[in-house]
Amino acid sequence: MGGWQTFRHNAGRAKAVSGGASGKVRYRAGRRMSDGCRSFSGRRVKMKHETAAATWIAIMACTILSATHGQEKAAQADPRPGLVAHYFEDPRNWDGAWPDQISVPRANPLDWTFSAYRYSRVEPVVNHLFIRRGWFSVRWTGLLDTAAPAPRSCNAVEGEIEINPANSDLNEFCLVTADGAALTRDSLVAGFEGYSGQARAARFRPKGNANENRLVLDGAPYPLRNGVTYEIGASRMTVCLSNSGGSKGCWRLSLSAVGATLSCRRDASAVAADHAQRSGRSSESRGSAEYRFYVLADDGCRLMIDGRTLIDDWRACSEKSPDALRSSPPVNLSDGVHAVTVEYFQGQSLPEGDNDPIALYWSCPERGIERQIMPPAVLWHTEENASSADRAK
Repeated sequence: MGGWQTFRHNAGRAKAVSGGASGKVRYRAGRRMSDGCRSFSGRRVKMKHETAAATWIAIMACTILSATHGQEKAAQADPRPGLVAHYFEDPRNWDGAWPDQISVPRANPLDWTFSAYRYSRVEPVVNHLFIRRGWFSVRWTGLLDTAAPAPRSCNAVEGEIEINPANSDLNEFCLVTADGAALTRDSLVAGFEGYSGQARAARFRPKGNANENRLVLDGAPYPLRNGVTYEIGASRMTVCLSNSGGSKGCWRLSLSAVGATLSCRRDASAVAADHAQRSGRSSESRGSAEYRFYVLADDGCRLMIDGRTLIDDWRACSEKSPDALRSSPPVNLSDGVHAVTVEYFQGQSLPEGDNDPIALYWSCPERGIERQIMPPAVLWHTEENASSADRAK
């Protein structure tokens, strides 16, 4: 299925919160990286990935949740990255002991799922391995941006990007070095000597494809667009972050990477404009394309796009079953913003150590998207998604 990225939750008990919670989250990808992430409710999250490129793209997706906090406060009306996940419990079985054998729900899941709200948090992707006692259900709500440039996997990436931290807060920048340290715009101050060496991920928002900015993918020039943030993760990346004149506004990032993944995210303002229009078309519309969606789940799952139910299999189902991977019929979506809801319940467990996955995939041959995890760059949420009105129906 390619690019498998998972959250491994040992959620235990959680306090109910209003909207997004606050606390610490810890990521693991070879080494640990602690980051204050206001959207997660103090649970420890271990991330396990197949590829280094996918690993650091996901970490950068989490980084944006805290790195752009100041900008969000200045523009609360704009959509924000990630989907809002609302967690519920089944009061009759919550925190029950692990069974000695398979425990199959004796009642219709429709009768007990989404019955008792526990807490909410923002999550960058729907791609989880749950390890949790008791039966529970989750509802993810937010926006899907089909106008974002399609993610690319490539053998080699080279480029030079001008970073001007004094110019605008919108000129985002974050470089994750080989030892897991994160260099951001705030690091580029007088006296900082720069960095030269290995890196695992780079995130930047250039002013455009001017002479000072260039990106080459597998030998071919890749056009950089205004209003787009780019994220590059790679199995091996060499970078040089330098400032020839010592001025705060003249930093330059040179990079060379192999085994790379390039992901692109549009500006929140562009997504907000599409969302306000609710016409499904953006100002940079590429027309429409035919998509197919997939959900791998143990147990039940549903998927709704723009209120239309595309997948509905609300029953106990082992991940080892051929039926665990559900697929939607082809659906034509115009370029722009679409409402998305994913629902999931876990009502069947094996002895302790059993992992219960849910993962949301998509594909679109017209856009060059092979079946892959729906990336963080296309998922957003609004304050409405985080409100109590969306937690239960």
